[in-house]
Amino acid sequence: MRAFKSGNEIKITESYLYRESIKEIAGRRYDPEEKAWYIPLTDKNIGLLQLLGADVDDELRKVVKIRAAQNNSSNLVIGMPIRAAPYAHQIEAFNFAMRIYGITSDKDAKEVVQK
Repeated sequence: MRAFKSGNEIKITESYLYRESIKEIAGRRYDPEEKAWYIPLTDKNIGLLQLLGADVDDELRKVVKIRAAQNNSSNLVIGMPIRAAPYAHQIEAFNFAMRIYGITSDKDAKEVVQK
């Protein structure tokens, strides 16, 4: 499966094996002439495609890096269940996973923990 930036969407090709997962993405559409799926360009969708093992092009990687720099996610959203002090890349990955699985959002961590 390959993913490319196409305007404000992500174009997915060679995705036959992943079609059922793609059908679960809100806002998706299929173009039968190009045999490609189009999904909204969001951090969540880029993360999902990476989790599915998609070959993400350089332009999408740049979008992820730019948005990560803007979010400055080097602060923990929720405490990590480890005793050692985590490295910055571990914090970013942990926060990313918490957002992808819907455990946290852009809300304050205190609000999320108290619920």
